[in-house]
Amino acid sequence: MTLEELLEIRMEKTAKVKWIADRPKEYPNLIATALSNTQPMGWRAAWLLRDTMAKADKRVIPYTDKILAVLPALPEGHQRELLKCVEVLPLDDEQEGQLFDLCVGIWERIGKQPSIRSVALKLLVQIAKKYPELVGELDHLGADEYMEPLSPGIRRSCERMFDDLRKLRK
Repeated sequence: MTLEELLEIRMEKTAKVKWIADRPKEYPNLIATALSNTQPMGWRAAWLLRDTMAKADKRVIPYTDKILAVLPALPEGHQRELLKCVEVLPLDDEQEGQLFDLCVGIWERIGKQPSIRSVALKLLVQIAKKYPELVGELDHLGADEYMEPLSPGIRRSCERMFDDLRKLRK
């Protein structure tokens, strides 16, 4: 079976993860596909990539700049999966700045899927915990105009994240 066939067929995710683990030479192909805008393969590869990665995965770290560069041009579900990958990578100050700007942009687009908006907010909160001086810049993002379009469950989750931000100000 090829990587493309793996991404096309229905199979338990754990079996797909094992297939990748058993074929380390396929990992660069998985990353390249995850970074491509070839749909639905790109999204599926990003979805699988996250579950095959370790925290601070040395195989993925060299692609961090590329991930941040391609994110804005990708469909929402694909963006969400790559943001989940970035979440576990170490970032330098410039990359954190890029991620911060990307996530603010995603959060402010109220027409985007609530699931990607909540992942973006989660990353913003993580960055703000590292740089508390940014907390004030995020206050306006908790306004009703941003919260109203969210589903009830995601809204509650986001409200908790904003509560965490408020605690950082005290």
